[in-house]
Amino acid sequence: MAGKDTTASRPALISLRLSDIEFDSTSSSCRLQASLRHIPQAIPTVTQQALQVLELAQPLLVVAQEGGGEQRYRLIGGHRTFQLLLEQEPRSRRTWAILLTNADALTLSRHAAFDAVVSKLLQRPDGKDLAIIAAAVQENKILRSDVSSLLPVATDNELAAALGISRTTLHRQTEAVKNTSAKLQDEHKPKEKINLDDFNLDEEA
Repeated sequence: MAGKDTTASRPALISLRLSDIEFDSTSSSCRLQASLRHIPQAIPTVTQQALQVLELAQPLLVVAQEGGGEQRYRLIGGHRTFQLLLEQEPRSRRTWAILLTNADALTLSRHAAFDAVVSKLLQRPDGKDLAIIAAAVQENKILRSDVSSLLPVATDNELAAALGISRTTLHRQTEAVKNTSAKLQDEHKPKEKINLDDFNLDEEA
């Protein structure tokens, strides 16, 4: 007996207009995300290049809406990406989205829960993590240039704003990270240096 054809249930990458997407602002996951710093106005402004990366790194998840007329889609995941796109792009702008096909209510509920809660818990930098990130950006010119092309962090004032802290706090925390790093490097320095000139590689045993 031939196996069941599951092609129709596979997610599909589609292109659609932002105006084709609807979302339920009264849903529990949407209300939760609206109360987080990730979603409201506190999100740093990103560049056009960052939006293009974001569309693939954190894609929109949608399901097709039933009914006649023009095809509409309901947003299931990717609320942060959707918000940033709406803030900077016209509603006629086309974007990529992953279309969930033949998904039951439980599957859609789990996707919404992942977007609202699990993804935030998986990527939740605490104060120390933020300090390490800031110190790395300050010390690595190439990294800072790459990040600056996506998010305004070219100056320490912009970096502090992106991290949601004051310039004073930024300086204090990054100095602590640099001091700790220097101390660790000093502790792990080899106690005795080896001079290769002491070895005569041409001398036969």
